[in-house]
Amino acid sequence: MASPNACGNVALLLSALKQEKVEYTPTGIIKVQIVYYCCCCCERIERALINTAMNIPTTETLGQGHGLMQVHKALDYCSKFKSVISSPVRYRINVTGGLQKKGRGIYIRDIIPAQVMRYSIGVTPQFPENYPNEKRLNFELKCALKTTSPYINPCEHLIIPSHGNSFQVVVKIPQDTDTDEPVIFTEIVGLDISNPEAGPVFRVPVVICVPLLTSKYVLERVGPYPREIRRPFCLATGKIDRKMYVVPEGCSHASL
Repeated sequence: MASPNACGNVALLLSALKQEKVEYTPTGIIKVQIVYYCCCCCERIERALINTAMNIPTTETLGQGHGLMQVHKALDYCSKFKSVISSPVRYRINVTGGLQKKGRGIYIRDIIPAQVMRYSIGVTPQFPENYPNEKRLNFELKCALKTTSPYINPCEHLIIPSHGNSFQVVVKIPQDTDTDEPVIFTEIVGLDISNPEAGPVFRVPVVICVPLLTSKYVLERVGPYPREIRRPFCLATGKIDRKMYVVPEGCSHASL
């Protein structure tokens, strides 16, 4: 029921915006540009919902995403930041480097001998076809880059002109620590320096998987099985316990 509930909340938000005459789509977009029109509309509404969502401390990040929808706060956000909601400019994220070719974020899941990985993140503004050339040339967004993870080290500021810009990110790979956090999720967010209260202009998701080295838990032959990994853990109602292991060399299958 999550999707129907989200659709109902978005419908209520759009209805309220129409009633209060708050523009949430770019003006002057013709029918030929209906695809861009829909994308811009969705991004603006999505930004309002994400930036006002309520985080649930008892639920893991991978299970709740950005949090629980707050329609009233999203409506207040749209009313307060009308220029943000009506802006036709979108941002395309392109990540290269590490072991991945291209992507919209950073995803590290394999065991890596190196302790650091370097990535290049490109941010390019996207304009509608009928956007005035003068505004394109004069476009400039000054961003402050923020992250809450100690494993990521981006630069502090970035200037994005009309043709886009890129910045480098160094990711420190945590080693096998038998931690309670085998999957680390964080984001690199870009804030408009002139309007930081409006929340992130763009987000770069970062997922780091920390697999456990099976050599620490592999025992000698036990019963009919050639190898056995013993590692006790407790499960509570509704709790998800994620454990990832490095596949031992020569292993062809596993029995649970």
